[in-house]
Amino acid sequence: MFHKGGTAVVSSSMGGYFVAVKGEGIYYYSPQGTWKRVFSTEQRILTIMEIGHTLFGAGENGMILRSMDNGETWSKTYFPTKASVWSLTGTNDGCIFAHGKHSIYVSENFGDSWIAFKPFQTLETPPVIRSLCVYGNQIVIGTQIHAQYGGIWLYDLNSGLLSHLKKEENTMISALLILDETYLLVAKGSVKGQKGTVELINLEKIPTYLSYNSLYPEESFLDLAENNGVIYATTSQDEHGYSRIYRVDLNEQLLQLFETTKGHGLRVANHAEEFFVAGLYESKWVQPSHIAANFH
Repeated sequence: MFHKGGTAVVSSSMGGYFVAVKGEGIYYYSPQGTWKRVFSTEQRILTIMEIGHTLFGAGENGMILRSMDNGETWSKTYFPTKASVWSLTGTNDGCIFAHGKHSIYVSENFGDSWIAFKPFQTLETPPVIRSLCVYGNQIVIGTQIHAQYGGIWLYDLNSGLLSHLKKEENTMISALLILDETYLLVAKGSVKGQKGTVELINLEKIPTYLSYNSLYPEESFLDLAENNGVIYATTSQDEHGYSRIYRVDLNEQLLQLFETTKGHGLRVANHAEEFFVAGLYESKWVQPSHIAANFH
């Protein structure tokens, strides 16, 4: 366990994890259990991704980070926005997507240059973007809570066609994950007093939905991670100040409670069954042999 809270984490192709710590920057946590700070910044980093062996990070005030040498050196630039960038996604051939408040930023060269477009420009009151993922030639867009235009949208990069895949009036789409090029896994957060869920959408069947229920009535699910077929989901903290990490069992349609952490479970990443959770007040690396459900 790392006594400092984390704000983002990604599993590394080198075997460890890159972990963002509020007010400090990015650390590399090695498989041997050692910590090394690789980038310093006082700005909050909200997401880290490894796409095609290039590392990207993003955060407050449109900050975008990039490392092309396995985290040894980093560059920092800014999108023309004051919005927080919660989500990065892309393809291994160098097409990278990030977002501002209402804009999506696109790079076709691993972040050397960017262009912007506004998928919701025809809407009178556009929703705020919260999450992104790539599905074929489409961008899947999840929004913050918006009574009229909230939920999940599909934007076709070739035609520019925008479609409202699923409307949500009182739900934030915290995280999106494409599975087997067919399914969309969704982490959903709710308004206070209501229940968040994890939902599986079959995008090939016009579409069909399946919700996964948890043992506890979670107010919000915040993040999803998948590696080698193993999927984890994190939650917001409960009334006792703890959040939970669940393993998503697609076959049994269950959320299996595996671990807890102090504060919101902001991000999670994994190498198969082992995982690292970046919690608001503490971060944990959990190996399968050490996994136990803790109840608080």
